[in-house]
Amino acid sequence: MTKLKSPLLGFGAQGTIGDTLTFQKRSGGTFSRKKPVPTDPKSLLQMYQRWDYQDAIFFWETLTPAGKEAWRVAGVPKRLTAFAAFLSNYLRTMPDLMLRYRLDETSGAVVYDTSKQGNNGTFFGTTPIDGVIHLGREFDGLNDYIKTPDADSLSPLTGLTAEFWLRSTDNRAKTFMLLGKSAAANREWYLGIRGNHDGQRFYIYDESALAYIGLWQNNVGLLDGEWHHLVGTWDGGITPAACKTYKDGVLLSPTADSFGVFISMDNLGADFTMVRDTVGTSYMDTDMDEARLYNRALTQEQIINHSERRYPL
Repeated sequence: MTKLKSPLLGFGAQGTIGDTLTFQKRSGGTFSRKKPVPTDPKSLLQMYQRWDYQDAIFFWETLTPAGKEAWRVAGVPKRLTAFAAFLSNYLRTMPDLMLRYRLDETSGAVVYDTSKQGNNGTFFGTTPIDGVIHLGREFDGLNDYIKTPDADSLSPLTGLTAEFWLRSTDNRAKTFMLLGKSAAANREWYLGIRGNHDGQRFYIYDESALAYIGLWQNNVGLLDGEWHHLVGTWDGGITPAACKTYKDGVLLSPTADSFGVFISMDNLGADFTMVRDTVGTSYMDTDMDEARLYNRALTQEQIINHSERRYPL
């Protein structure tokens, strides 16, 4: 027989029956209903949804008191708390996520953007492989890459975060732009690797002023044939101090680099590309997974969270 330690319809009910019910207050009344039980709480789709909720919470924690107050006011007509109003909006719009390539496609030439921006791209070559999170893509180092048409959302002018997973041993003497908008005289930004130095490169350009700011570091340990999570952030500032780079969630200690008087990043209409050098004439031999672009500098706490995500679990 089921035993309860407090009344069945009380908020503190426990026991076989009590553990299956949840209580809600709505329109002045208290209602009980059966707790929803996911059929598979660790499926890939549910993990993707759970991670979206986590990203929403990270964004919420960066808001100022005035920003949170604005969401409190917005929630009043719908009888929502400030956070509930914010969360509902975030999950519909994901306002900070400009591009997200999960690289889970098994066929076809379309790279689907799972942000809300619609920045679908095109695979040129590449082969589906097992990735860090479900599937990834193998790039052969000969002519495989991804290209995405220019869009304003891919040129975040007041701050950005670029991130991806890679697995490679390609130590050729080339600078590979693994994520970026940078072509000839239309350079905007890129996050990449210098092969022969096993080094990371992260640069933001102001082409109208013939200037740039950035970070570089050699012997980072990226080209050992293991999966690594690489991230570059820029907070919108005008010196290299505005930039940070991370490997596997750890803040790196790169060398600051700059040229000219940087005022702001330009939006020059360059296409977004993945996995080739900065002038588009050679390509990196690498595996890739989970490429993302944000319009703000993520916190290290969120970057660590991203670096710890895996599927299968």
